[in-house]
Amino acid sequence: MKIRKLREIDYDTVSQFMAELHKLHAESRPDMYRQMEEIGTVYTKEEFYSMLQNDEMITLGADTEEGELLGICIATIRETKHPIMVPKKTVYIEDIYVSQQYRKQGVGISLYQSVERLAQDIGAERIDLCVWNFNEAALCFYEKAGMKPQRWLMEKILLK
Repeated sequence: MKIRKLREIDYDTVSQFMAELHKLHAESRPDMYRQMEEIGTVYTKEEFYSMLQNDEMITLGADTEEGELLGICIATIRETKHPIMVPKKTVYIEDIYVSQQYRKQGVGISLYQSVERLAQDIGAERIDLCVWNFNEAALCFYEKAGMKPQRWLMEKILLK
């Protein structure tokens, strides 16, 4: 397995991965996420290509030796700019997804560790991400990777 930057030719596979990830969210929180049939795609080709060119984005893929994409990680480089906050550079992981048949084989941790190294190389002080409490597999994965809860986002649903 090798970790590399995503390329334009990865669009179809990335779209498939993002649709599978979105399906999990839509099934678990239909009050917040629209079904794929309604939205068509998570990223248009133009949006995806723009992400690949954006210096504030980290877009990685994990490949087999034959070039099959096993998983992806998309992250954003952020700088705190609010006057009440201590200025910091962080890397925010937007998505990590590993194809079903390659889970529990080290793909996800390889992607995560690659992002961590890149974050250190650019002087980021922290890696952040958001994970839904229904996604127990992701919660377990991130804890094993050394991440800790930073805060809780709470809600009270008023309309049903």
